[in-house]
Amino acid sequence: MYGSLWSFYFIFGILTFKRLQLLNYRNISFQYTLWNFIWKQTKPHLWIINTQ
Repeated sequence: MYGSLWSFYFIFGILTFKRLQLLNYRNISFQYTLWNFIWKQTKPHLWIINTQ
C-alpha cells in the first residue's frame, strides 16, 4: 500500500513539475512550496518503509 502511495506522489510530482515547466512559471517559491508539501506528505510513508 505504502509503495503504491509513494509512486503515486512521485508520478504526480513529475507531472505537476512538467506542467509548471510547460506553463513557464516564474514563481519559484510556488514550485518550492508544492514540492515541500509533497515531501512532507511522503516522508511518514518513507519512514514506515525504512523501519520495516
